Amino acid sequence: MSITLGNFSSITNPDGSKKNVLFGAGGSGLDTQTLIASLVAIRSQPATNDQTQITANGKISDALNQFQSLLSSFQSSADALRNPPGVGNEANNAFDFTTGSVGNGGSTYVSVTTSPGAALQSYNISNISSLATAAAQTTGIFNVASANASAVSANPISGSPYQFAPGTITFSDGQTITLHEGDSLNAVANDFNSISGITGVGATVIQIDATHYQLSFNAASTGTANNFNLANNTTITSDPSGVLGNIGLTEQQSTGIFTIASPSVIVASNSNITGSTGIQFTPGMYSVNGHTVTISEGDTLTQVASDFNTVAGTGVTAHIVKAGTNQYKLTFTQNPGAGALAPLNLAATLTGVSMGSIVAATTPTAGTDAIFKINGISITRSTNNINDVISGLTFNLLQTTPGGSNTAYPVTISPDTTTIQNSIVGYVNAYNALKTFAAQQTQLNSDGTYAATAILANNPTFRQTMDDINQKIISQVSGLTGTITSLSDVGITFTKQAATSTTPEVDNILTVNDGQLASALSSNFQAVNNLFGFHLTSNNAALTVFSETNALAATAFTLNNTGGVFTATIGSNPPITLTATLLPGGEGYFLSGPAGSALDGLEMIYASTADATISVGVTQGVADKTFNTSNAATTANTGTLAVALKGIQTNNTTLTNDITRVNAQVTQYQQQLLNEFAALEQAISNTNTLINGITANQNAALTASGH
Repeated sequence: MSITLGNFSSITNPDGSKKNVLFGAGGSGLDTQTLIASLVAIRSQPATNDQTQITANGKISDALNQFQSLLSSFQSSADALRNPPGVGNEANNAFDFTTGSVGNGGSTYVSVTTSPGAALQSYNISNISSLATAAAQTTGIFNVASANASAVSANPISGSPYQFAPGTITFSDGQTITLHEGDSLNAVANDFNSISGITGVGATVIQIDATHYQLSFNAASTGTANNFNLANNTTITSDPSGVLGNIGLTEQQSTGIFTIASPSVIVASNSNITGSTGIQFTPGMYSVNGHTVTISEGDTLTQVASDFNTVAGTGVTAHIVKAGTNQYKLTFTQNPGAGALAPLNLAATLTGVSMGSIVAATTPTAGTDAIFKINGISITRSTNNINDVISGLTFNLLQTTPGGSNTAYPVTISPDTTTIQNSIVGYVNAYNALKTFAAQQTQLNSDGTYAATAILANNPTFRQTMDDINQKIISQVSGLTGTITSLSDVGITFTKQAATSTTPEVDNILTVNDGQLASALSSNFQAVNNLFGFHLTSNNAALTVFSETNALAATAFTLNNTGGVFTATIGSNPPITLTATLLPGGEGYFLSGPAGSALDGLEMIYASTADATISVGVTQGVADKTFNTSNAATTANTGTLAVALKGIQTNNTTLTNDITRVNAQVTQYQQQLLNEFAALEQAISNTNTLINGITANQNAALTASGH
């Protein structure tokens, strides 16, 4: 007889770990593994239910976040139409956007651009006698291989009559530019342009042909106030190295060509110089603007230049110019601010060197101011883009009127109805996106049960928010009179959207009759404005609205201020006392309506301390009310959606903790079952062993007795 000890099997604990346990010991025949698994599954059911809820919560959170995104877009579209309260919000209100037009053929001469909030008026532009231009000044013509070839040198540049000298110049505002040996025209221009924002003078390289270039200096801004002249000591206050001395900004006069090997060859002698072409200096003393310059026997070309340049007060600087191979000349350049070169009479004084004629300076082209008239008032400005005459308008002068013509060109400022209409269509589209989403969230199967897409069908935050928005969309605006009091009055009506492959059928989406809306904006602009936005009107300019909510329940009231005590009377009802807080500086009051009253949520500023009785009218348009509803839902941390999402997160945390607790209990329960069934198997095994022993003894006894 043998004893069955059972066998070991691997099982998985609720926490995912595995262990080996003994099953079937003693041959009980019980399927203990299945029994334990069934009992553990029953005990684990609460954790399973919790996990199912967490999964469902995740889908709800995703749907609420999608709803919040759509609602935020709708809120933004409403914000553009609601006439946001406060100061300086014109750029946020589509109804404040304006456009300007020029009549009577005047668009050839002037255009106008507008800023949001510009007054809706007309003006006359006439007598454009001058446009604003920028001052300019050019150098002489440089004979260089390219704009990147050297144009700065302390020595003559072969073939070029003009060159910059290395050194530092100082502008009148203290800015400096330093040019270096070998710098090109492009490098020089870059040096000027690097500080043009401060000095007001920039530079441009102009290529005349393959080897001829000029540098054009330009005022950074138009107008006479920005005129400059690099050849006098008002724009450039210091040029000790003569950086600008030989670039053609001042008058100059040159000798004939010396055919010599280098500037160090003698060019001054009372005798004929061997190899000379007949051009040489005669030694002696010469009076230059009352100052004596002495040229000595045996002076080289370099020394003659030094003879002139070392005598202060002459008003002239001598430059050696290399005209070609073995060809040099001396160019005398008027110093900036030194006056005319003609009194030097160098052509008569320096006989024998064939002095050329005087080359005139490249004097600046002066900048001009813009001159014109607005409504007959003469205006002068330094620019052609004029934005400081009428608030919110920029006049762009394009050309002068013929002969300073007195013809008036009307400029009309009108609402920008294109922008407004596009904003209204954007508002409608954002609402329809919400409606389509809502239809998916409440979609039914054919048997009347909710479809799998209806995640938020029973979510109170979603349902309440959509109900509030829908109610405000369909309602008439309280306090409005006339023919426009609801969306349908401007061509915005409800229709049904057919189902598509991805969306269900949607009831009551909005459609826009573009023609009817455009007509309403054209014929009754303010009424359309009132239909969408919030408007507070009063007979006292000191009273303005600061903020408001949908809790406001009054469309008209009388506001009384008596010694800083503010009360509001609505019809025959008892007066409402407002909270009044003195503004900083004590020049007015911040007013707020008490909670629960008809003025709940209304905050105003009374920019005065004077006692007054003020008649106030209030209307809240569709966009303003739907904005407030959306804002109440989407506000970070405190909005209803934020609260709902936080509640789901808190619930998930609780469920996760509960799962952890249940799993721990199940693990303990499983171990308990394992121990109990192992003990049962051992007891059965022991019993079987005893029975088998008794049976064996009986069989042995029978055998011994012959049975």
